[in-house]
Amino acid sequence: MHNVVSTSASQTNLATESKLKLLSVKWVASKLNNTPQKLKFIQIIGVFIAFMMFVVIGLYAAHLKNIQQVISHDTVPSIIAAEKLRYQLANAHAELVNIFLLKQVDGKSDLQKKSWIAYKESIRKAQSSYLDAAQNITYGEAERKPIYDVMTGLNEYERLVGSANASGKFGVEIKEADKIMQEIILPAAIALDQANYNVLDLQYKHFVNTKFIYMSGFVLFFIFVSAYLYFSQKYLFTKTKRKFNLGMLCASGVTIFGFIAVLILTHNTNKALDVSKNDAFDSVHLMWKAKATGSEINFIESLYLLEYEDKNKQNFLLNEFTKKSQTEMKYLLDENNNITFKGEDLQAKNALKYFQSYMKIDQKIRLYESSNRHADAINLCLGTKEGESNYVFDQFDLALDNILNINNTEFSSNTKKALNNIYMIDFLGLLMAIVFSLSVFLGLKPRIEEYKY
Repeated sequence: MHNVVSTSASQTNLATESKLKLLSVKWVASKLNNTPQKLKFIQIIGVFIAFMMFVVIGLYAAHLKNIQQVISHDTVPSIIAAEKLRYQLANAHAELVNIFLLKQVDGKSDLQKKSWIAYKESIRKAQSSYLDAAQNITYGEAERKPIYDVMTGLNEYERLVGSANASGKFGVEIKEADKIMQEIILPAAIALDQANYNVLDLQYKHFVNTKFIYMSGFVLFFIFVSAYLYFSQKYLFTKTKRKFNLGMLCASGVTIFGFIAVLILTHNTNKALDVSKNDAFDSVHLMWKAKATGSEINFIESLYLLEYEDKNKQNFLLNEFTKKSQTEMKYLLDENNNITFKGEDLQAKNALKYFQSYMKIDQKIRLYESSNRHADAINLCLGTKEGESNYVFDQFDLALDNILNINNTEFSSNTKKALNNIYMIDFLGLLMAIVFSLSVFLGLKPRIEEYKY
């Protein structure tokens, strides 16, 4: 009995739905049973399409703006801040090691004071970079943890440095400070870089992989609008015997030229974003890593001499020096294979040349050290005259700065260019929507009014 009632109720519902659909169709048909009503319907559809034009192009521009925002604001500043932080902290540590290394050579008190001033300045710059990174947290715990590790590690590091500076001796405090720097602070800066780079890499790959999908949607919408314009004008010709309707012709022109303009602006935007990410930023990122790794190599070289009484420690440091030197060489070779902008080639070659010279001097330093010429090894390591280690290292660092300046300029220029193109696409969507709706509305209005008389 229950099943019979349920079946009867279902049949009643289906019958009701069918009647409603039939009534809806009849109502629409009654509203479109003559030419002026059909023209009004075409007019309304045209205004609706204009609104959709504004929405579709706006969403397309928002898609482009999202990746531009990710590149220029959300990730790259944090990546650069992380590598700057690493570089400045490595510089500070190098100066700290040099202070105690200079104590092993007579008549170097003035250089010790200069190293202390340089240490304090590097710490100040590192604190500024730390604030930049902390103020641009976008991706939660992946950024918070390394930032927290840098903060707590640096506090303890500076406490130990203050204690060692008061005693004036190389001992437990400096060794512990070195351990904190190499095992906590610098790895945390690398983790901060990696957290942001992973997001950038993932989102840019997603953008590249979905470009065709977004463009296909835009093209399909253009085909839909073109179909509307074609059949509307065909109907107008059939009913009015006029070849052209000025308003509909204007709407067609706006659609065609607007579509072409959006395609051109999209191409230019994609090109600017590609240059920003794959040419300029990749080199900027690489060179900041090269600067940071170079400074780590530099302080390891000094630490090697400072630990002259502990041969096991020296062997460990030599191994670390070799590994980081190989990494540095890879960075420099990668940069020489990614030359894109004017002047970059010369600076990349200079950087490679000076690093090779630095490595040759390092071999000489180690030869002095193994020959019991400890003071000569220190003088060559910390010397700032042409042909001495610090002089060559400074030239190397300067060449990296020059590469950075070239690529930073291009990065800034191309991200701005991309943003300007996106704003133009957005504005074009609004302009097309206004002109299209007015053209359709005003173009059909006289034809509708003709049927009043």
